[in-house]
Amino acid sequence: AQLWEGTVWMNPPFSEGTIWHNKFYAHGNGIALAPMSKANWFYTYWTDSTMGMLMPTPHLKFRQTDGSDKGIFIPIVLIAMGPKCVEALRDSGLGLMR
Repeated sequence: AQLWEGTVWMNPPFSEGTIWHNKFYAHGNGIALAPMSKANWFYTYWTDSTMGMLMPTPHLKFRQTDGSDKGIFIPIVLIAMGPKCVEALRDSGLGLMR
């Protein structure tokens, strides 16, 4: 319900992400972590040529609060909206970009 301003980082709940993805798309400036999906929001992202979508390398790990690293069990993408975020994702070296 809060207003988003500037560049945002979004990591929505994967089980009920539609409302978050609709808000992210309307905001138009940020980077999001999202599961690969057959959902309408994913199709919208995929077909929008102004956005960047990055498929991370299989070796991507996430740092846990205890300092250990852990892989993720489902296929994910990073999504960028806004020119600066698309450029940052493209330059990140984290994987392949569309």
